[in-house]
Amino acid sequence: MMEEIKEEEREQAKEKDLPSFDDIDLSLLHPRERARLERSFEAQHMSHDQKERLSRITEVRFDEAMREYTGFGVGGAVEALVTVKHVKGLKAVMEFAHDSGVSYLFLGKGRNLLVRDGGMLGMVIRFGGEFCRCEMMRTSDEQAKVSVHAGVELKEFARFAEAFHLSGYERFVNLPGTVAGALQSGHSLRHLSLEHKVEEITVLNAQQKEITLQGKSLRFEGGKLKLPRTTPILRVLLKIAIQKSDEHHEERKLYPEGDVFSIAPFADPEKVEARQLIADAGLQGVRVGSARVSTLHPDFILNEGDATARDLLVLVGLVKDRVKQSSGVALEQKMIVVGNDKQR
Repeated sequence: MMEEIKEEEREQAKEKDLPSFDDIDLSLLHPRERARLERSFEAQHMSHDQKERLSRITEVRFDEAMREYTGFGVGGAVEALVTVKHVKGLKAVMEFAHDSGVSYLFLGKGRNLLVRDGGMLGMVIRFGGEFCRCEMMRTSDEQAKVSVHAGVELKEFARFAEAFHLSGYERFVNLPGTVAGALQSGHSLRHLSLEHKVEEITVLNAQQKEITLQGKSLRFEGGKLKLPRTTPILRVLLKIAIQKSDEHHEERKLYPEGDVFSIAPFADPEKVEARQLIADAGLQGVRVGSARVSTLHPDFILNEGDATARDLLVLVGLVKDRVKQSSGVALEQKMIVVGNDKQR
């Protein structure tokens, strides 16, 4: 199934003379090569007619600032912020994108997304309505099957699991993001082993067909589900043991250092945590503009009120350089960075 999805993207790329999907780790590319590749995916401005058509088929906000929708609380405006509330609506939006040549990406809670200060063209698609459901599919005395839809937040899944005595997911109540987004990023769930509970995942391919991936079709690398970035997860079917837990996790701020936004932009290397490497390099409290490395949790960067995307990116680059000099370890940047540095 995975090869079928990738082949479909390659065929579309040939038709439009665009780069095809491949498993490219952009963080490993030279900055100039990465910039060239990113530019090759840029879209043209949407026409007035296209905006009118999009408004008729879905809920949309044009030129919407992304600072309210991302973990760091910064970001330029996206040309169209689309909210889909059911599969039929998502299919209509994807058909519009395919027919119009409008680029798009999917948004969970935006924990690892950064839109540059100049904003971005195309659409950002987020999930609401029917996509925010958890359903108990089948239960026995020892085991449950749970269908988790694309927009379900980790904290909501934690509440659902607690209600049905599905133990082991109490800590999700304190994690940002969605279950689907965490599976695709692989970072939030690294120590919580949710990937081993996945029985099947239903996705929507470029032809708006629902495809169910099972067994060997589900490819995980380092806890990250390998999917084309234009292939949305519709729902995840989990197989979970039923075992009442006495452990209770109160909802709280994960990193209480005042009224600030925070984001963890680095993935841990295999043998040592990123926070330890950053601390050993003496980077706690270092700032660029209003972006500052946390003194309590050095793998987090805080927005102290009016930081810009540029502040964050410069600080991330500084941290990576200093850690490389100090330890020889190259930190992986797990943020997805999109958009332009200059205003459109």
